[in-house]
Amino acid sequence: MHPRLLKAGYRDSFSLGLIVNASNLAALIPPSIILILYGINVRVSIGQLFMAGIGPGLLVAMLFILYCYVWAKRNNVPLEKRASLKEIAQATWDAKWALGMPVIILGGIYGGIFSPAETAAVSVAYAVFVETVIYKSLGWKDIPDIAFETASVNAIIFVLIGAGQLFSWLLTFTGFPQQLIQFVLGLELSPLTFLLFVNLVFFVACMFVDATAAIVVITPLVYPIAMKFQVHPIHLGMIIGLQSTIGAGTPPFGVNIFTACAVFKKNYFDVIKESHIFILILVIAAVLITVSPQLALFTHDIFYGH
Repeated sequence: MHPRLLKAGYRDSFSLGLIVNASNLAALIPPSIILILYGINVRVSIGQLFMAGIGPGLLVAMLFILYCYVWAKRNNVPLEKRASLKEIAQATWDAKWALGMPVIILGGIYGGIFSPAETAAVSVAYAVFVETVIYKSLGWKDIPDIAFETASVNAIIFVLIGAGQLFSWLLTFTGFPQQLIQFVLGLELSPLTFLLFVNLVFFVACMFVDATAAIVVITPLVYPIAMKFQVHPIHLGMIIGLQSTIGAGTPPFGVNIFTACAVFKKNYFDVIKESHIFILILVIAAVLITVSPQLALFTHDIFYGH
């Protein structure tokens, strides 16, 4: 995407800021590891979280598209030739194998064919088949290395989950959540004020630590209070998921910033030079879904009702 944006007339710093922050939408659009972690921690349906995440994800995407349109107009980015219907159809046909993956994941879960865990296994089998048999970009000898790397990454995640569960048990054993609930309720905050505070806590936390660690440690503290305020657990998940999205591209330690530095061979300050406007857009989206549960849950409600 980066060279194509440059060729089209977009500034390098703009292109980097867009790519870094648009890629963060993976935290909301299914299948999202962030939403899976939240669902495991609070025992909420991962399928429902996946369906709900589509709405806020589309909201952020539309806000990004609007800003890109305005930026292109103001900076006289030339129009490219519009693709014909034949070209669109051909490109869609060429992408049929890749497009099969979301069909398997979303269709399998929402069609009641697979559980989320089974869907993961089927998706991996499908990916291996496509890469080895169709595209031939992957050899069978590569699979052990890939499996080892995957196991290493998952081991880190499971250590975090295990530590988080231990931390949650310790908090419950000491009675700290109950004390915290009483303290917060004693402040006589409105539900909206509390949710804005949750946004702030996760925004700051994800600036300095990985979102998975923030979710595992902070969620057990804020979830019981949110339930006392009668906040919809899926709504809370969308807020936390979006804040995780923001954190991945926010200085000083957003993980996608360092990934971009490595991939594009750019220094840190070049990557973040124009990130601020995209972070602002994400913050606006976070405020919108916080003050309007209907906006956060509309794709969820289409399939599951209120």
